[in-house]
Amino acid sequence: MSPPRTEALSSLQALRGVAALGVVLFHLLTFEQTYMPGTPIVPAAFGVGRAGVDLFFVLSGFFFAWTTMTSPGGGGESARFVVRRLTRIYPAYWVYCLLLLAVHLAVPARFPADTDVLASVLLLPTGRPTLLLVSWTLVFEVYFYLVFAVVLYFGDTAVRRLWMLSVWVGGVVAARFLLSPARSNVALDLVLSPLVLEFLAGCVAAIISQAIARVGMRRSVSEAALWGGLSATVLAFVWTETLYAHPWWRVCAFGISAATLLLGCSGNEAWLRRTLPRGLVLLGDASYSLYLSHLLTIGVAGLVWSHFVAGPSPVSHAAGLAFALGASVMMALLAYRMIEKPLLRGMHPIDGLLRRFGRVMPA
Repeated sequence: MSPPRTEALSSLQALRGVAALGVVLFHLLTFEQTYMPGTPIVPAAFGVGRAGVDLFFVLSGFFFAWTTMTSPGGGGESARFVVRRLTRIYPAYWVYCLLLLAVHLAVPARFPADTDVLASVLLLPTGRPTLLLVSWTLVFEVYFYLVFAVVLYFGDTAVRRLWMLSVWVGGVVAARFLLSPARSNVALDLVLSPLVLEFLAGCVAAIISQAIARVGMRRSVSEAALWGGLSATVLAFVWTETLYAHPWWRVCAFGISAATLLLGCSGNEAWLRRTLPRGLVLLGDASYSLYLSHLLTIGVAGLVWSHFVAGPSPVSHAAGLAFALGASVMMALLAYRMIEKPLLRGMHPIDGLLRRFGRVMPA
C-alpha cells in the first residue's frame, strides 16, 4: 500500500490552519497592548497559541517522511526534495521580506538599528533582529530540509532513513548537553536545538502510520491515537508556560502529543474529511500565507483602528480584536490565491526538470 497524496490528508491540512491561527492569537496579545488604550481583555490563554510553532515542526517532519515513503533515495531524489522545498518556502517569503525591506529603507526608525537584512533575506541564523519576526522558524525549516536531504541521499528505504534521523537526533541531544552552546553562538545553538526532536517525532508518526496501515489498522487503535493525542495536546497547552520554561519538557510534551494526534488523524482521515469544516481545511491550505502575512496585517489593522475607532471600553477592545483577526484571515486567503498559488505554479517547470534530472543522476 502506497501512502496517499499529501493533498488527500485534509485532517492534517486543517491542523496546519489551527497551528497558524494559534500563532495569530498569540500575537493578538501584543496587538491589544500596542494599539488599544485601557485595560486589556485578551485572556492569558491566548499565549498557548505560540505552541502552533511546535505543531508546525511536527507536521513538517510528518510530511517529509510521508511524501518520500516509497522513494528509493539517492542523489536525484535528494536534489529534487531540497529544491522543491526551498522553492516552496523562499518565493512567497521574499514577497513579504522585500515589502518590509522597502519599509525599512523608507522609514528606518520603525526597525531596530541592528536589523540583519542579509540574514533576513537568506534565512540565515542570526542573533540580531530580522525584518520579519517569524522568520526564525523558517530558518529551522531550512535546516530540517538540508538534514532530510542528506538522509534521503544515503537512505534507500523509509526505515533506514528513520534510523539515520534517530542517530542524528541522538547526536544532537548528546552534543547539546556536552557543549551547552550559548544563545550568542547562533549557528551552534541552531544545529543543536532541542526542536529537532519535534521534527523527528513527526517522521516517526508517518512511518508508524504507514506500517499500521499495511497490516490493517483497527478502528479502535486509530481512534485511541486520535483522542489520546488530542487530550495530550490540550494538556500540553494547559501547561504551556511551564513547558516553555524548560525546552526539553516542551519538545517532549508537544512532540509526543502532536505526533500521536497526527497518527490518529491519518488513521481516521476518511471520517475526518467528512466531518471537518471545509473552511478549516481551506485555512490550512492558506496557512503559510497566514503565517507570513499576519504580523503585517495586524500592524496595519492596529494603526487604522487606533486612529479612527479605538476606545478604552471592553466592547471597543473586542471589536478591534475581531477586526484584526478577521483582517488577518481574509488577507491570508487573498494572498494565497493571488501570490502563493501563482508562485507555486511558476515552480512547476523546475519540478519537471528535476524529475528528468532524478532519472539520470547516479544515486
